[in-house]
Amino acid sequence: GELWDIEIRLVSADIEIGASFGQAIHRVQITCPSDLEGSYSYVSTATNGSPGFWNGSGVVTLTSINATTYELSDYANGAFGSPTPMSIDDTCETISEGAPDTSTGAIQSGSVDPSTGVITINFVLTCCGGNDGDTWTYVMTPQ
Repeated sequence: GELWDIEIRLVSADIEIGASFGQAIHRVQITCPSDLEGSYSYVSTATNGSPGFWNGSGVVTLTSINATTYELSDYANGAFGSPTPMSIDDTCETISEGAPDTSTGAIQSGSVDPSTGVITINFVLTCCGGNDGDTWTYVMTPQ
């Protein structure tokens, strides 16, 4: 979404306007409807680091938490031995980390293709010693 500032300046040739009343700023948050809940087939591709962990495919689900936030059932391709969920936000087809984030990874970038519903997310590992900095991409296709 976009954050817009609307600035209003009052000017009058006939009426004196006090300094504290002559200007105002109103901040407006622009959001878009989101409808990503459901099951997705995904392909995970290592882009830097350990291909054995990150290359793979499977099925994940997005479960709605609120109007624009979802829980992704497993962002790590099973690399930790069991599904590793992550909260994600969809703001006008831009995917980012949801809050609170309790995962061991971070989203570098993400997007939704509005015509196909395909979600692409680029992740980076933020824990785990020698694998810190590993990166991988999920391409998620609606089922």
